[in-house]
Amino acid sequence: MSAIVSIFNGVAAQAVTVGAVTPTVYNIDTLPAAVAPAQLPCRLMLPMDAKTEATSGQFLGFGTISTVTWRITDLMLWTPVLSGAGIHDYALTLVQYAGAYMDMLRKIRAPAPITRITNWSAQPGRFQYPLRSGRWYFGVECMIEVQEILSG
Repeated sequence: MSAIVSIFNGVAAQAVTVGAVTPTVYNIDTLPAAVAPAQLPCRLMLPMDAKTEATSGQFLGFGTISTVTWRITDLMLWTPVLSGAGIHDYALTLVQYAGAYMDMLRKIRAPAPITRITNWSAQPGRFQYPLRSGRWYFGVECMIEVQEILSG
């Protein structure tokens, strides 16, 4: 059986702190339908990227051993995009968050048994949540690729 839920749980259990602020984590089983200002900053563990509704992964098999590469999104929303505010107002904080996120991933390396993080990226910017809602936030989209080894 796949460890995908354990992978999400393993990443979600890790705190990422910028200054004295640690965003609240909403894992795949607690995702809010919308994010209220009082919930910010927060991390949303999404089974797809922040711009589409598609999931992605890769499956390779060799004899009785298979590897699956899961791509998961950890979307951190810092603050709503307000009239007159620009990325320049939050650029330093968002870049610091991306660095703190990388430090967190270096510490765990394997978010669940028989898995390993093979790639990651962090993209600061403006993100809409939920999709097509018209609600925009400054944040960082962290994409993680995790390889899982399956046997049998």
